[in-house]
Amino acid sequence: MTSEAFSGRWLSAHFEMRGVDPRMRKTARKMLLNTVPRKVFASVTEEGKVVACGMGVAEDAHFGVFDVVTYPDHRRRGHARGSSAEPAQVRGAGRG
Repeated sequence: MTSEAFSGRWLSAHFEMRGVDPRMRKTARKMLLNTVPRKVFASVTEEGKVVACGMGVAEDAHFGVFDVVTYPDHRRRGHARGSSAEPAQVRGAGRG
């Protein structure tokens, strides 16, 4: 699933998987909100739970993938690949 805005569910899962200190979450949220280039947020869910997520940023003909994370017990199943490839297709990376 992709979106140009992160949901509370995406953000909570992202912070948990990254091990972001609860005291730093407000600042981290603001940083994500204030990223200037176009961005897209992706998540992979299993049984209603976000198990992998990532963020992509597009500027001109370039697309970067950042912070792709997966819960340890869901690794090696291709989730990270899926959460990073879909945003690039959605944003039309490489089309200028």
